[in-house]
Amino acid sequence: MTSNEWRPILAALANENARLALAEIVLAEAAAKGTNLTDAQRGKARRALFGASLICDSGGTLEVDTANLRSVLATPDGGEQQRGNERFMHNGRIDRYPANQTQRHEFLRWISGQVLQVGEVLDEPSFNDRLGQLSDNFALLRRYLVDAGLVARTPSGTEYWLVNSNIDDGGDADGKVRG
Repeated sequence: MTSNEWRPILAALANENARLALAEIVLAEAAAKGTNLTDAQRGKARRALFGASLICDSGGTLEVDTANLRSVLATPDGGEQQRGNERFMHNGRIDRYPANQTQRHEFLRWISGQVLQVGEVLDEPSFNDRLGQLSDNFALLRRYLVDAGLVARTPSGTEYWLVNSNIDDGGDADGKVRG
């Protein structure tokens, strides 16, 4: 989707008649397929709609948050859009990884600088604790950092450090960055 292709989608959702027409289509599809939501599925879907600010609670009644939709449409860039590596974070934690490999490498490079300082060597539990502050799946993040060549480890996996190519300063022969 290009930079403004989302605007007609939000504009349609902000329009009551367009929403009703969409609801009729969605309900007809569900009826034709015999699809019904369980209470758990309905709750999860509503939480997602609340999280996306598509619905709101108006005195105990769920409503489409048209004020929010119109507000987003009224801003030139669609609201406060994060740039750089922050766009992959939510509340200080990794929300998703970039699909583009160049962006992913740059993101992981940035993450490695967040968890390790130049010249610092951490044991595995300490490194895992730091990664766990950024991601529930610290083992996957650790694997990504090592596989990307941004963080090195001992063969036994007991110590971790920044690889010298990860920063502009030099390192020594063992690949450990020295301050």
